[in-house]
Amino acid sequence: LCGLLLDVNNVFNTLRLYYPNSESSNLSLSPESAFQMLELKPDGIFRVQDEFDSKYILTALPLAQELLQAKDRYSSVEIKLDKHANADDVKAVLQKTLGNSFHVATRFEQNKTLYMVMRTEKWAVFAILLLVMLIASFNMVGALSLLVLEKQKDMGILRAMGAQRNTIRSIFLTEGVLWSFTGGIIGLALGALLCFAQQRFSMVKLQGSFIIEAYPVDVQFSDCLVIIATLTVVGLLAAWYPSLKARNANVELKAS
Repeated sequence: LCGLLLDVNNVFNTLRLYYPNSESSNLSLSPESAFQMLELKPDGIFRVQDEFDSKYILTALPLAQELLQAKDRYSSVEIKLDKHANADDVKAVLQKTLGNSFHVATRFEQNKTLYMVMRTEKWAVFAILLLVMLIASFNMVGALSLLVLEKQKDMGILRAMGAQRNTIRSIFLTEGVLWSFTGGIIGLALGALLCFAQQRFSMVKLQGSFIIEAYPVDVQFSDCLVIIATLTVVGLLAAWYPSLKARNANVELKAS
């Protein structure tokens, strides 16, 4: 463990680092030999998060090895992968190559709690928006039901021309899906535009000390597919009752 005996906000002070001396054997005769000590001049101050700011300092590797009495020894090695590399595959290869005497962990495994919180937050927001979408779908149920009532004469003409009941039901089902799909495409376009604006102009700022100043956003193709699939299902569910009502409607044409 290291002890810091200065105000790190004052870059003109000398930084003293202390670490227990594992080679010291006679502490009663020489108490000062119980610790390794280094005096350094701080070059600057970094701010990431309070959790990191109060626990870590950055220094040259040889100085850290001298203080910790760990010459030519390393506690960990970090590897930066290419953008398209699979971290799990690289981990498996490294673990097989290095053996069980080394512990290999991906970024996700090192910060598992943080990533799990972020993933849970993402799906929680999706669930809330899905609930809002389901509530809004009742408006579409009402609109399609009114459309069924308005199109009684047209349905009668189709039936007279030989259209089956299932054909009429398919018409209203398709109508509901098209409404949902059109609204979804417009919403996705607006959402992508807002994400682009956030990436380009950093409209939403982060409060506090973070590495980045603006809230990070990213448009993922898989998320877009999930949204489109969800909209399609919601549209089908919303149009199901009005389409059944149209299918079972008894329509008669009257001569005028």
